[in-house]
Amino acid sequence: MILTGSCLTIERLRRERPENVVVYFYFDSQDTGTQSATSLISSLLRQLLERLEDIPPCAKAQFDEFNRDSHLPKPTFKTLIQLFKDCSKCVPTIYMVLDAFDEVPETQRARALSIIETVCNGNVQVLVTTQPHLKNDIEKSVHLGITNVWITAHKSDIAQYVRSNLPQGLSQGLQIHITETIAEDASGMYNRAFEI
Repeated sequence: MILTGSCLTIERLRRERPENVVVYFYFDSQDTGTQSATSLISSLLRQLLERLEDIPPCAKAQFDEFNRDSHLPKPTFKTLIQLFKDCSKCVPTIYMVLDAFDEVPETQRARALSIIETVCNGNVQVLVTTQPHLKNDIEKSVHLGITNVWITAHKSDIAQYVRSNLPQGLSQGLQIHITETIAEDASGMYNRAFEI
C-alpha cells in the first residue's frame, strides 16, 4: 500500500536526516475538503514553520499583519507559495512528499503542479506518488529533472497486509480465501513515484 510506503519514507528521512525538514501531504479522495491546492500549500507551510526554531521575519510579518486587522482576507495562494519559498531558505534541505497525487481533482491539478514547480529549488526535493496515467501531465507541467520510480505490489506483501487487517472471528478457511483472492487480484498493481 502506497500510504505505508510513503510513511516509511517520511520516517526514514526524519530519522536519518534530522537537520532537514520533511513535509508531506496525502491526497485523500474521501476528504474532498482538503483537496485544494490552497489546502496543500497551507499544510506544507504550517509543517515547515512548526519545524523551525524561530519563525522567519517574513512569516512573522504576515501573521502580525493579519492579527492587527482581522478583516483582512486570508493570504492568497501566491502569498502562501512565496512564504513557503522564503521560509525554506532557513533549512539546509526540505523533503516534500506528496502521496496519492492522482486523487487531486482535475480542477486543482494545475495549481498543485504549479506549487511543485515554484518551490523546487536547490534545497527542496519532492517525491510524488501517483498512478501512471498522470506521468505526462506531471512531466509537461513541471519543467525540472524528474526521476521515475516504479512501486510494484508484491503478492506476499499484499497477503500480509490483508491478514493483519481481517476482522476477528472469521474461520481460518474464509481468512485464507479472502487473503488469496485479494492478493492474487492485486498482484502486479503498481504506482509510480517521481523524484523531482
